[in-house]
Amino acid sequence: MAVLDEIPGIKVTVEVDGETAIEYDNPASGRLSLTHDDFHLADPKRPLPYIVKYIEAIPGAPFQFRIERTRNFKFKASRVSFKAVVDGQSDHSLIGSSKENSRSYWTEVIRYLVSSKVDKNTQYYFKFKNLQVGDVDNLTPADIEKQAKKTKEWGTLLVKCFHSKKSYKSHSLRDEPVPVNTSISGARTVSEKVLKGKSVDALTEFDTKTVAMSQEFNVWPYLDTKRRPFAIFEFRYRTRNGLIEEGVIPRPPTPTPEETVRDMSEAELRRLAQELLTAERERAKATAIKEENGRRIKREHEPTSETEFQAKYKARRTDNGQLEVDLTGDD
Repeated sequence: MAVLDEIPGIKVTVEVDGETAIEYDNPASGRLSLTHDDFHLADPKRPLPYIVKYIEAIPGAPFQFRIERTRNFKFKASRVSFKAVVDGQSDHSLIGSSKENSRSYWTEVIRYLVSSKVDKNTQYYFKFKNLQVGDVDNLTPADIEKQAKKTKEWGTLLVKCFHSKKSYKSHSLRDEPVPVNTSISGARTVSEKVLKGKSVDALTEFDTKTVAMSQEFNVWPYLDTKRRPFAIFEFRYRTRNGLIEEGVIPRPPTPTPEETVRDMSEAELRRLAQELLTAERERAKATAIKEENGRRIKREHEPTSETEFQAKYKARRTDNGQLEVDLTGDD
């Protein structure tokens, strides 16, 4: 659970496939700090409370943000609101808790982005997917630059915190349709040149659902600027291999043969026994063939003296002392 000491009373987690994701510290730095008395926008040049955690992305698994506001949070406006940003994408909706309910515990989840149009909206539910990386030869320098800008926000989930107040003016959906860019969730390959060694290996894709809704609703105007929330919770997601490659979690030790066998299921043990039996049969067969070939290619005894040589090759010495060998093979 990500918490900021400077902003007591707010907790943010990411739940993957119904389970709270394990959070890992940022191996680089981790956070920027302010005292809790200065977290409002008194000085825009000062760093804002910002925490970074890593989580594991499981391809195909849905995920959601869970935000909690406890009773020890100190309100500085009539409402505290939260916005989710997924791979650089967000909508215009805010969820939040009112000061009038400050004595009670409050929690809410964000599981989708919304694109609104007149009397209906499309909900884009979050789900992890693998990032396909390969050689893309037809990219122009302009294409590479365009994709490189997008990759800066890939693999990143944000929850931004804002002070807001209730407006009693109704807001029409006709005034502000909110398109959600789903292009990055398409089935396409990203060039290795675009990533430039970045360890991002997962993205968010969306399952969509269209529902009817009221055409008018109340809004909660920001008291902070949209570009300057009073706090940010960031979650960088990678697959398990990505977390290992980035040094977030240690590489698992190579298991010993005993550990490998101990952790096998019954089916895996039967398969291993069959593989060992097959390998033993192949080894025995190869040994038998080698021995048989050795018997067939037995080398003849070579003569070691002149007497043996003359007997084998029908050789004799002439009167002048020369050695004569019969090559005709006739008796």
